[in-house]
Amino acid sequence: MNKLRRAIGGLLAGVVLTGLAGCAHAPAKPGPGAARFDSARYDVAMVYPATLKVRHGFASGYFLQQRWNPDAAHGVPGQGLLTLTLPQSNKLTSGELRLGASDASQAFHHCALPDDGNAGAVSRVVIDGVTFKRRDTGDAGMNHYLMRHAYRGVAHGHCYAIDLIVDGTNPGVYPGNPTPPMTKKTAFKRLTSLLDGLTFSRS
Repeated sequence: MNKLRRAIGGLLAGVVLTGLAGCAHAPAKPGPGAARFDSARYDVAMVYPATLKVRHGFASGYFLQQRWNPDAAHGVPGQGLLTLTLPQSNKLTSGELRLGASDASQAFHHCALPDDGNAGAVSRVVIDGVTFKRRDTGDAGMNHYLMRHAYRGVAHGHCYAIDLIVDGTNPGVYPGNPTPPMTKKTAFKRLTSLLDGLTFSRS
């Protein structure tokens, strides 16, 4: 398992992506074929392509559960608000954006990022005027892998947890060694572009 963890760490380091330190994401304007999510309680809205698969809340996966922030201490309350899954995602490679939030004082004062042996350096990204800390991490085991770009920011008394997740399985375990529907780099590029659809404003 240690070898697998070192391998996924190297893979994370080798993927060149947008959303680097100091990058600012300006709000996108709704266009044809766009959908919208609003949460008045958490002062957040999001415009996104209507072609994405939408879930209100989170589903459990091989590595991640349904918690609003997978890095928060157990017992810190919050809500998984939205999951957006890229078209063509399948068991080989899937890309999704998760948006969670909490107005608990513990979460606001400690909006937790990944803190494990696989996590990379912390950078800062501005999304609609709110400064987020970003940290990348990953895991692998039993022919499954997960790569995650975690963004954490506080505004209007809330902790916002945004996770861009690319996960899947080794195609070599399937007959014919099928081709994944997208590369990991492409999946992260598409997910990162979705951040432009976020807005944070006091109702």
